[in-house]
This record gives sequence, structure tokens and C-alpha cells, in this order.
Amino acid sequence: MKTKILCSIALALPLVLAGCKQSGDQYVGTWTKVSGNGPDLSILKHDNVFVIKESVQALTGEYPTYAGEMDGDVLVANRGYSTERFIIDKTNGHLIRPGEELEHTSK
Repeated sequence: MKTKILCSIALALPLVLAGCKQSGDQYVGTWTKVSGNGPDLSILKHDNVFVIKESVQALTGEYPTYAGEMDGDVLVANRGYSTERFIIDKTNGHLIRPGEELEHTSK
């Protein structure tokens, strides 16, 4: 009887811990363009705020950087002049943003 209980706990524990993963952690890391128009991205997370940095310099010589936050399963970024929504395709793990698809290359 004790063995059955211990086995049940051992099997259930990883499922419980997987459910505790913080919202949006799957967005963090370096993303490389697979298709579409746009730069590669680097996404960092500080508490509940995401910092998204593009890999291509703007005309100012700086790399565009903007903040985002989770809205359910969607990462919503405020680019100052527009709002951009990022989603992760559950079939292949790719990051989808308007006009572009990227793959996760490092965390």
C-alpha cells in the first residue's frame, strides 16, 4: 500500500511542478528568423515585464528595444507607435509575430 502511494506521488509530482512554470517563460531567449520580414529577437524577463530587443540597428544607430507583458498566453509588446502580439505555435514551438516566424535558438 505504501509503495502504491509513493509511486503515485512520484508520478504526480513532475506534473504539478510543470504546472507551476511562470507565465511567459517559454518566450525568453534568442529567436532566429525562419521566414518573413523582420529581425532576429532577444527576449528577457524581469519579474512580469519582458524586454524585447531586435538584432538590426535602427537609423539612430541603436537596437530597437521595447517592453511587453503577458495577456493570457500572448506576449503583447508596446512599440510606442503600435502594439504587437507574439504567440508561440504549439505545433512546432515557433514564435509568430505579424509577418514573421522565428525559432527558439537559445534560452
